[in-house]
Amino acid sequence: MLNIINIAVKKRKKNGTSNSRRLRLQESIPAIIYGEKKKNVDITLKTSDMNKLLQVENIFSSFIDLNFDETGDK
Repeated sequence: MLNIINIAVKKRKKNGTSNSRRLRLQESIPAIIYGEKKKNVDITLKTSDMNKLLQVENIFSSFIDLNFDETGDK
C-alpha cells in the first residue's frame, strides 16, 4: 500500500550557523533538500510537524510530499 505524507515547508533565504540557531529557537527545523543534477534547496519546517511525522509507523516506507507555502511548488 502506497502511503503519502504531506508536510508544509518554507524556503530559507539565509543559511549559516547563527541563522539555524535562530530558527531552532523559533520552533523550526532547518534542512536541505539534495537532488541529482539540481541545486540544493534550503528549507525550514515546523518542529511539531516533524514530531508528528516521526510518530507514523511506516515512515521509512512512505513518500513524503513537501508543500512549499509561498510558491505552491512540490
